[in-house]
Amino acid sequence: MPPLRFLDLELETITPTFSGGADKQAEIRPPGFRGLSRYWLRVLLGGIFGDEPGKVRTLERNIFGHTRRASMVAFRSGSEAETARFDVDRNAFPGVGYMLYSIYQGRRDGILAQQQFQIRVQTRPFSPPEFVVDEQPFDVDLGWRLTLGSIWLLLWMGSVGTRMRRGGGSLRATTLPAGWPSSLPSLLCESETPEAYAQELETKLTQLRRAFGWLPVDTVPETPNANLLHPQVCTVFLLNKTYDTWYDALNEVGIAFRTFRSRQPDDYSAIKGFLMGLNRSVHRVKRAMFGLPLTFFFSSLYRELREQGVPEREARARATATLRPPRGLGRGSPLWFRVVRLAGSPPRYTLQLTLFRTRFLPDDVMALRPRDRSLPRIEVPIVTDYTYIQEWFGYLGEHVAPLLPVAFQ
Repeated sequence: MPPLRFLDLELETITPTFSGGADKQAEIRPPGFRGLSRYWLRVLLGGIFGDEPGKVRTLERNIFGHTRRASMVAFRSGSEAETARFDVDRNAFPGVGYMLYSIYQGRRDGILAQQQFQIRVQTRPFSPPEFVVDEQPFDVDLGWRLTLGSIWLLLWMGSVGTRMRRGGGSLRATTLPAGWPSSLPSLLCESETPEAYAQELETKLTQLRRAFGWLPVDTVPETPNANLLHPQVCTVFLLNKTYDTWYDALNEVGIAFRTFRSRQPDDYSAIKGFLMGLNRSVHRVKRAMFGLPLTFFFSSLYRELREQGVPEREARARATATLRPPRGLGRGSPLWFRVVRLAGSPPRYTLQLTLFRTRFLPDDVMALRPRDRSLPRIEVPIVTDYTYIQEWFGYLGEHVAPLLPVAFQ
């Protein structure tokens, strides 16, 4: 039996974190942390092997388990963070209210910013199966380093919990854990400015992709079906501006994001026209690129109907429609917002934006479903490129601050 390995992660919330079980009690649950680590392992391996999902699946299943075999690693809570009601005033900070709107609607408790907790990661007391991937034998050491590499990505590129793609649940390591492999990039941020951080992230991403003995592929499919950590798929920017608090950072970018998304009169007029019976089809909805389902509620149409004597419930239904994938699934946003806490004291904050250029949907159409059941469901063509998000990057750079590219290899 191989010797057991363990590592204690001392973590801190940068922004409020809203995760928990079915009862929505706020907590960082080890199964959820493990699931996100598994996701980032697929992102990491996909960027190394490219269009060879079999290798990614084999390594993932033997590290994190499958229906016939337990995971080789376990995650446990070492200590828990305090929870409280999230009470940032969205009238004073409307951008935060926009980015975290579902939190306000649900009145959820959360783990607030600057709360510390511990997660222990350890191997299980059994030997992994023997197999070889690209001439490299799989063993406990390789599986362990891949697990920690996925955790590194979770902390530097991802977030945890509800609204994790819109700035919620950003985490950081407060200390470098004892036993952290020297072949992996450090968990700790050393940069005090956005320019230095962009260079640090570039260097560490490049190191991570070569830390396991495989040379990453040069090219990947033009529009892969899954997120990949590869320069052709993953675009990363740092906002070249710092803020005193996380909510100042998220608020300014949130206001800009809300303003940019509202500047789409074609989306507005096409769907409102369909609900009013002025047109029978909708040819394009650019805002869908930021994720589905997407609900439209037209307050002006609602008021008109109420003034005509239509009952409140019926008027609301006739003014509402939802755009979603045709088979009822969701489509997470390909654009991730993450708040970064820079090194130094007092702390300073900035924004990191990551775009994964993947296939938007497996289908060629979306479904527009009016809440008014007297209207039919119609099909809307999907958005096939990322021009709209590129426009957002340009708008952000012009109205808030320049963007610094992270050109990892």
